Amino acid sequence: ACLIQGGIGINASLASQVAEDWNVFHCATARQNVAAGPNSSTTLRPALDRGDGRLLGTPLRPMGEPTPGSLVGGFVGGGTPPPDDLTGRPRPEGFGSTRPAAGALERHDTGEKNILFADAGSAGCLALLGPSSLERPVLVDAVPTTIRVKVRWDGNHGDARKPQAILVANPEIGVAADRIATATSTGGEGAAPNGYETLSFPSFTPTRAGALMLRLISRSASGSGIAYFDSITLS
Repeated sequence: ACLIQGGIGINASLASQVAEDWNVFHCATARQNVAAGPNSSTTLRPALDRGDGRLLGTPLRPMGEPTPGSLVGGFVGGGTPPPDDLTGRPRPEGFGSTRPAAGALERHDTGEKNILFADAGSAGCLALLGPSSLERPVLVDAVPTTIRVKVRWDGNHGDARKPQAILVANPEIGVAADRIATATSTGGEGAAPNGYETLSFPSFTPTRAGALMLRLISRSASGSGIAYFDSITLS
């Protein structure tokens, strides 16, 4: 699947020269002398972030990332798309769909605050409708460090691909490879989650103070399940 933008999307001298399908067109004229593919879509509504979030006081996102509710999200239905997008993060993500977005980017960092299923003593937890992930920086000193985060998930998420947390590598402070922690307990039933499980990363010592990115991942097997993350601690 391709995302095609411009004045004229696809142009052929003869109607028999080009066959297209599974494309999204953001063009004044999608096709000239090209038959429309049965799974393609033509729309001019905004579907990609234009990189102007600072003007609106919202967090910046890479230009070209799908907008919320974008037709581009969860669109691809044929072929074998790459497992990662242009930023190196997994796809599909961010649309409650197990199908990737058309184009080079997925929509990441789509978690929302949830109060109902928060950890004891917490004002709220992070709810991630999967498949999706959210990254947040964790500041570390050059001392032995153990990072933990709690996770629970509902029956719609399923146990086929349980939630994960990843400490993304940062060679500049001596963390050469990603560190992955995968849940091992059994999830909840229906929309109700199980009890919280603690994901713990083995102790490590950064070479100097800096920041690591903690990626929290909902890996819903159905596209409708939610993972809840709470209580990030350092010791």
